[in-house]
This record gives sequence, C-alpha cells and structure tokens, in this order.
Amino acid sequence: MARANEVLHKNWLVDGLHGVSVFLLIKLISLFYIVPFTMMAGSSLVSEAGAVKDISTVAVEAACAGIPYLVFLMLSARKEKENVRTTLLIRRNAMQIGMTIAFIIAVLVLFFSKLFSTWILTEQASAEELLSLQRMLQVSAIGIYLAPWMYDLCGYLWGCGEGKIVFKTKIIEWIVRYSVLFLIGGIACAMMPKDSNPMGMISVIALIVGCAAGLLCLIQADQKNYAIQAAQARRQLQEAESQSAIRQELLNTSVVFFLS
Repeated sequence: MARANEVLHKNWLVDGLHGVSVFLLIKLISLFYIVPFTMMAGSSLVSEAGAVKDISTVAVEAACAGIPYLVFLMLSARKEKENVRTTLLIRRNAMQIGMTIAFIIAVLVLFFSKLFSTWILTEQASAEELLSLQRMLQVSAIGIYLAPWMYDLCGYLWGCGEGKIVFKTKIIEWIVRYSVLFLIGGIACAMMPKDSNPMGMISVIALIVGCAAGLLCLIQADQKNYAIQAAQARRQLQEAESQSAIRQELLNTSVVFFLS
C-alpha cells in the first residue's frame, strides 16, 4: 500500500510539472499573439473579439458544468477497484450529459446573439457594428459546443492516467489556433479593402479550428484507450456499478455548479 501511494504521489507530481510547463508555454505563445493581432485588427475589433471571448468563456464554463473535473475525481477514487466496466460507464454517461448541456448552451447563445450584441455595444452603435458582433457570436456557438466535449475527454483521459496526452493536445490546440489566425488573417488583410477588416471573425474561426484540432487529437487517443478498456471489460468478471447512481452523481454536480 505504501509503495502504491508513493507511485501515485510521484505521478501527481509529474503531471503537475507537465501542467505548469504547458501553462507557461501557452502564456508565452499568447505574448507573441497580442501585439500583432492588435495591429492587424484595430482597437474596435479587438474590443469586440474580447467581448466574444468573454461570453464564450462563460458559456463554455456553464456548458462544462463541472463534469470534466468530476469525471477525473470519480475515476481517481475508483482506480484501486480496477473496475473497467464502471470506468466505461462513467465515460458514456459523462459524454451524453456533457454534450447535451453544451448543445443547449450553444443554441441559447445563437438565439440571443442579437440581444448580447446590443448589450455589449449599446443601441448607439451602428447597425453594421451590431451585425458584425452578432455574426461573431453566432459563429462562436460552434466552439461553445465543441469545447466542453474536448474538456470532458480531457477529464476522462486524465483520470485514466493519460495526462501527457492532454498536455500535448493543449499545445497543439494553441499552435493551430494562432497559425490559422495569422496565416488567414495576414492574407485577408493584404487582399481585402482597408475599410473591411475581417480579423474579428477570423479570430473566432481560428479559435474554433484550434478547438477542433485539439478535439480530434483527443478523440484519436480516446479510441485507442477505449479499445484497450473494452477488451479488458469483456474479460472482467466484476459487475459495473449502477448506471443510475453514476448518472445521478453527474447530474447532481451539474445542478450544484449552476446554482453556485
């Protein structure tokens, strides 16, 4: 038991160091992004893109509903039992609930995009500015749906001991995002008239493409992990925990998250 605790502590320490290094790398990438993006977009579009980012961040947090962290805790607490059937049951229910909530939140942002645009820019803004921000919010709804799916997979894979894959995916996501932003943005700024600046919309599209790239990496890792676990589950004699209990635990956490 002491040996197992020592190994577990070491794994947590290694994962923590990986997390810090990835966080610092992402912040370093962000430093190279802020200044050129401001120069290309202009102050007004930067503020609009910032508003879209703030709304998207809140929407994604609401769509996640604490499920990724809960999945990680549920798997960590059950690691010693080595019940693969329960692990797969947690995975399936978490994905179903998470994607359902994410779809509802994305539809709400899409439906209220005009109202949000008016709140942010006020009614004194021009119709063109309101329409531009409204379209950015509507497109961002795609990312609001994809991001919780990605974070749910992150929580699941991390709980299965695949933390390194999660960290690598995060780096890939940000590299793809900024590559798309400056590649497409640079071409668009060079080819389009000066009075038509598409950088606000391109920043939203780049965020979605980066999220999709990260999600594809996680899906690939999840499929490999699932194939191994499915084979183990077929050989397992121990029954899985109650599906209703697992679903209730996930739903209770989501409700508490929204109420808090």
